[in-house]
Amino acid sequence: MTQAFGSESAKFTIVLPGTWANIPLHDPDETERSVRALVKKQVGRDDRFARVRRDAKNQLMDLAETAVATNVLGLSLWLELVPGMPFPGSLTVDIVKRPDETAESVLPSDSDELTLFLERLFPEATVLDAGPGPTARTAYVTSVRSGESDIPHLKINYLVPDPSAQHLLRFHVDLPMVDRTENYVDLFDLVIDSVRLTSVPTVPAPTEQPEDSEVASTGRETVAL
Repeated sequence: MTQAFGSESAKFTIVLPGTWANIPLHDPDETERSVRALVKKQVGRDDRFARVRRDAKNQLMDLAETAVATNVLGLSLWLELVPGMPFPGSLTVDIVKRPDETAESVLPSDSDELTLFLERLFPEATVLDAGPGPTARTAYVTSVRSGESDIPHLKINYLVPDPSAQHLLRFHVDLPMVDRTENYVDLFDLVIDSVRLTSVPTVPAPTEQPEDSEVASTGRETVAL
């Protein structure tokens, strides 16, 4: 099934494995309706879970508001990563600003030159030969304090240059409760390999050059943003 969400300022497709939910970001009322419906579906309507529903709704609305504030183009939630956890992972997409020293340079269209460009720009990253072209990937496990516990989070960033639009698309994966990179990085490498740039976007106001973004259906689903 093909679905559209995100912003008309960037066009691409991506294949997402498993069960995902897309949260619309560009209309606050639509965002809230979507969040309410998703929470009821994932948590259920039992009165005993009223507090869980309220907390889940507040967390998702905070996530969506943060995404909007940072010009995120699309927000998807992976719903089947951890059994019993209704909203276990997120994928966000935004446009990032290049560092000052390269901001005025032209992104090369040649694949080999683009690989060298990314290696110079992001020396800590692994440069992949992916479907959309050379792509810089970083992955690490961090922890987030929740009450008296430290919750592990796996965070993966993919930076995909779009020479036709002269900008970088960032795909940020945030997987709470995951304390290792093995298997998950391989899985999302395949997801990013499915990305296809489909048109020349108009660049919106960019976010800052990548630090880590915190704005961490059955079968296979193609999503156009």
